[in-house]
Amino acid sequence: MRSVMPSKAIFAVMIFMFAPVAPAAAANLCDDLWLSRNEIFDNAGFCFRSTLGQSLFDNAGCRNQTPAFSEIQQDNIAAIVQAETRYACEVDTRRGALNIDALAVRKRLTYQPVAKPDGVTCRGYIGPDQTMRAAPDGAGRNLGAMISGETLAFQHEDVAGWVYVRKVSDDEGAPSGGWIREMPTVCEAWSDLDWQP
Repeated sequence: MRSVMPSKAIFAVMIFMFAPVAPAAAANLCDDLWLSRNEIFDNAGFCFRSTLGQSLFDNAGCRNQTPAFSEIQQDNIAAIVQAETRYACEVDTRRGALNIDALAVRKRLTYQPVAKPDGVTCRGYIGPDQTMRAAPDGAGRNLGAMISGETLAFQHEDVAGWVYVRKVSDDEGAPSGGWIREMPTVCEAWSDLDWQP
C-alpha cells in the first residue's frame, strides 16, 4: 500500500517552530549541530583543544585557532549557530564521543546539514533513484544513490530546495547519506521522527 506524504498546515509548522525539545532529545539534536559546525571548522584547518574535538578530529593538517572561511562556509556556520541558539544547546566537550549515526558519512559532506527537532521516516521509498551529493547543488561530489525500497530519514533543514537524507537501511549495511534534489512524496509508510534519547 502506498502512502503519500501528508501536507503540513501552516499552523502545525508554527507549533513545531516554537515547541520545546525534551532534554534528552535536545542533547542528540545539539550533538548533531555541534558536529555540523565543527566539521566546517576542521575542514578550514582549525586546531581542536577540547577532548571531544580531538577525539573526533585528528588535528592532522590543522593550522590555527582562527581559520579563514569561504562565504558559503560562513553562511553554513551562521545557520547552525542560529539553530544552536534557538535550542539552547550546550554540548559537554569534556566527553570523548557524540551520539550521532554515520559520522563517516558526515565527514564526506562539503556542506553540513542543520538539524531540526522533528522529521519523518520514509519506509520503503517508492520512486526513481536519486543521486546523493556532498553539497546541496548539482556540482557536489556523488556520494551514492537513494534507491527504491530503502528506508530513509529526513531530520535536517532544507537548503534552496535540496534535502539532506540519511539511509536507515542499506543493502550493503554501510551507513550513507547526502543531499538530494527533492523530498520523496511516495513511500510504503511514513512515520514521525524525533531525536531519540
